[in-house]
Amino acid sequence: MKKIPTGTSSFENLITQDFIYVDKTKIIYDLINGRDSLYFLSRPRRFGKTLLLSTLKSLFEGKRELFKGLWIDSSDYQWKSHPVISLDFSGLTSSTPEILEKELIYHLELQAEKFSIDLSKAPSTSLSKLAGLITALAQKNKIVILIDEYDYPIVNSLGNNFAQENLTIINSFFTGLKSHSANFRAIFVTGVSPIPKTSAYSGMNILNNISLDPIAASLLGYTKEELMTYFSEHIGQLALVEQMAEKELLEKIQLWYNGYRFSEEDKKVYNPFSLHYLFMKKRFANYWFSVATPKFLRHFLKTHTYDLQALDGGFFTADSLTTLSLDALKPRLDTLLFQAGYLTISTYTKETNSYRLDYPNHEIKESYAILLMATLADTDENIINQAAPLVRNALFTNDIDELCLQLKIIFARIPYQIAEHTEKFYHALVQGFFLLLGLESHSEISTNRGRIDMAVFTKKFTYIFEFKVKKSPKAVNVQGEPRNQKDVAFEQIKDRAYYERYLSSPKMETKSIIVLVGLTFSKYDGDATVQCIHKILF
Repeated sequence: MKKIPTGTSSFENLITQDFIYVDKTKIIYDLINGRDSLYFLSRPRRFGKTLLLSTLKSLFEGKRELFKGLWIDSSDYQWKSHPVISLDFSGLTSSTPEILEKELIYHLELQAEKFSIDLSKAPSTSLSKLAGLITALAQKNKIVILIDEYDYPIVNSLGNNFAQENLTIINSFFTGLKSHSANFRAIFVTGVSPIPKTSAYSGMNILNNISLDPIAASLLGYTKEELMTYFSEHIGQLALVEQMAEKELLEKIQLWYNGYRFSEEDKKVYNPFSLHYLFMKKRFANYWFSVATPKFLRHFLKTHTYDLQALDGGFFTADSLTTLSLDALKPRLDTLLFQAGYLTISTYTKETNSYRLDYPNHEIKESYAILLMATLADTDENIINQAAPLVRNALFTNDIDELCLQLKIIFARIPYQIAEHTEKFYHALVQGFFLLLGLESHSEISTNRGRIDMAVFTKKFTYIFEFKVKKSPKAVNVQGEPRNQKDVAFEQIKDRAYYERYLSSPKMETKSIIVLVGLTFSKYDGDATVQCIHKILF
């Protein structure tokens, strides 16, 4: 039985050390034969981009022996050897533009050494070193350029205000490539963030962006057929551990890790990173969040105010999903989440050439909840994960005091300078908790007397929540507790009889109990506190 590739993204290692390699060479062949071979592809982190570039490197170096038994080995592909310049921009130090420029020079010199090329006489600029390297290599054959994580120096510097300057350096690098385009057999660039589409960065627009192209829909990630073909023995082992029939197990795997869609075609793929760890560890868990959340998403969540409790649900054009704009005062959250892998295409409308987005699967929906709580509360996700089961148990046993205690613990960690002391902010965090717990919850529910802030359903209880915020320090005592014990949130639930909507709801079992909960959030000297008042109605 072949090994699970959790520790390597090297194509050569996978082939020579008996790891599973899911054959993508038919798609690769279609990309590099008969079409423009200057490509850009954006995909979420931990989705196989590095392995793709490693496969291309071996292919263009003419290492046919590594491809024995794969589709391309029996095709009419011409196995010519090309010089390959392979650069991983995630390995560049980018704390300042000056350091980034020096790092580019150093890595270009390392590439030159690999081909025994002396660049010492070239001026000490990245463009000069690049020109010298390309000119020397072009005497051998047409060149292949492979660049992984092109956007890392840009998004990694968002917090120190060098992103724009670093982007200018990266664009100059691509402008240098553009001036030598006649010498290239192929260019393949990957990243999480899309390439800017503005005249100021025209150097980067030499690439054909195939991020939403149907030809690349299943280039990364695994289709259902690939899962069944390449992981059949591991599926059998996991079925024994889970004590489930294979059909039932496959349905569970699909719920947890499938659902990514990257084109107008309704072709979905599984997250490869999560599948690898599922079969290695033999248990269902959230493997993706801690290693794959990009820095730019955390940055924008902390520095901008978003409506976090629900997706917009609107339509998106291809440009809006695949364009990076550092100049935007407030990038759309939906677009950021799509680029980071938290949202994926759910539907495509041909008439308007537009897309709708949704969560791809259970793992990512859970990851989004952890992201919101950990980022906005400025705390480690382990703190959130520790509190989650306590909150869940509190809701299942109607222990509102415990629920309130856990909310206080979380809110106490929110830095004053980033906390938005509004009803919407706290609503989003509480909603995030319930999302993390996998509970069914609905927000902003219209009734004939107003809107219910939130309804949450467990098997035994139906909770009706109302959120209120007290902004005046005079409203609390020295312990940070409200002076007026009459809770406005709770009184609003009763006065407007919000619960009537659920008296005969099909969601409720015969013995379901309705609980009214008023949550009032206050601040005293910058610290948040929560008052909880509840009443069992039936």
